[in-house]
Amino acid sequence: MNGIGEMRINNKKRPLKRSLLTLLITATVAAPYSYAATLSVSLPEQSLADSLNTIAKQGQVQILFDANAIKNLRAPALSGQYETHTALQKVLIGSGMEIISQGNGFVIRPLATSSTIVIPEVKVTGVGSSYHPATDVVSAPQYITSEEIKQRNTGDGNVTDLLKSNPAVQFANNDSNSMNQGEIKPSRISIHGSSSYQNAYKLDGVSFNNDFDPANSGNGETNTRITSDEQGMYLDSRLIDSVTVYDNNIPVEFGGFTGGTVEVQSRRWSGETHANAYYRTTRSSWNNIFTDPKLKFDTANNDFSNPARFQKKYDKQKLWRLV
Repeated sequence: MNGIGEMRINNKKRPLKRSLLTLLITATVAAPYSYAATLSVSLPEQSLADSLNTIAKQGQVQILFDANAIKNLRAPALSGQYETHTALQKVLIGSGMEIISQGNGFVIRPLATSSTIVIPEVKVTGVGSSYHPATDVVSAPQYITSEEIKQRNTGDGNVTDLLKSNPAVQFANNDSNSMNQGEIKPSRISIHGSSSYQNAYKLDGVSFNNDFDPANSGNGETNTRITSDEQGMYLDSRLIDSVTVYDNNIPVEFGGFTGGTVEVQSRRWSGETHANAYYRTTRSSWNNIFTDPKLKFDTANNDFSNPARFQKKYDKQKLWRLV
């Protein structure tokens, strides 16, 4: 007896219905109620009956199906290692038939409804090493080295002035307009839309954030809300060795903030003793500011709580020495 056999009953005295005459029973003599867990199949495109016959022999399983229902059906080519149930599913793709597990075998029958779709096995693979947040152009942090700091126009020479080339950093619109050119405080920055006081500032791993979350940047002598600045101290860019800006994929070593992180590394002793002196200055006489006379653009209109509102006349001078 081979792996699959067709049992036809011809009885002239008591004719049976055609559907009952074409019931096929597949069995094996060697192992009638056990089947191999994995099959190694190599089936060409052929009739569905032939494919079922081969799978039945290799898998040592019993299969029941209506021969007339599948006599005109074709099975796709199939090659590889498959479980018996998976192999049967694949050869039935597009046939309009379905497989039902029954005891130690299977039953092949037409789909219950025409709208039922048999989905073949889907394998999704990917390469996990293709994404590197530390080096990806979009996700990587911005590094500013000491050489780049020397070459840049550092403005007032503070940390935030070094970040103007970062597209994720937005500066306050009113921190550098023509009406407050005499201001020397660092500009307020927003990293990816967060408030300026929600950023984390680190110097050699130690936070130099202000201990208060300022409601505004005024001096606060009459206001009930706390007023101050985001940074607890203003660092000179000449004392900085490197700056790293994290605007996304921020390492877990940082915390205590909801915005971005500005990590600053101070300069170290280079092994040689030397000294440098620097001087810089700017003044209002070097600028020509055009204003509307109706605005009464004069520092007399300022008050102590907002001394930088109107700065028509100013002198900025800076002298420092590095050893």
